[in-house]
Amino acid sequence: VHPNSIHICAVVVEYKTKTGRVNKGVATNWLKNKMPTDNGHKATVPMYIRKSQFRLPFKSTNPVIMVGPGTGIAPFMGFIQERRWLKEQ
Repeated sequence: VHPNSIHICAVVVEYKTKTGRVNKGVATNWLKNKMPTDNGHKATVPMYIRKSQFRLPFKSTNPVIMVGPGTGIAPFMGFIQERRWLKEQ
């Protein structure tokens, strides 16, 4: 669906503990600080990408139940996009 780009789905984690200390997610805040700036500076992020071994059912009409307790929607975005792409073909 997007052969020449990588999409990231993340929520910047930042919360205050009961003691009043502010905790920040390490990875999400690091990524947030890598965002392009107004002066046009483009950030680079080192990544290792591997091909997924997971495959959706061959027939795109077969229903799929996706459960992500605590992971959110990010792991499933590619599957949803692939299903949409197959439907449009």
